[in-house]
Amino acid sequence: MSPTANGWGGIVETLVVAVIVAVFAWRGLRQLLPSVHRRLVDSVRRLLGLKVAESSGAAGGCDSGCGTCNNCGTTKTEAPPAEAPLRFQPRKR
Repeated sequence: MSPTANGWGGIVETLVVAVIVAVFAWRGLRQLLPSVHRRLVDSVRRLLGLKVAESSGAAGGCDSGCGTCNNCGTTKTEAPPAEAPLRFQPRKR
């Protein structure tokens, strides 16, 4: 099957779908496996001859201060209240 028989629509559609899948796979990798993503980005930057940020020596645990679990190494000293009252307000009309 040649591209001229059916036009370029099939090829363009395939390329668009491939780009969409690649973008979402990259985003998923970044969200689910941040350390693997960081290593891949560093490797690509080295291959391109770009400057690579030096990694901190901290492990990836929640209390390491790396920020992977959005707590930046801080711990809460007070526990949340066991019960909190609900306040209902009438809808504004």
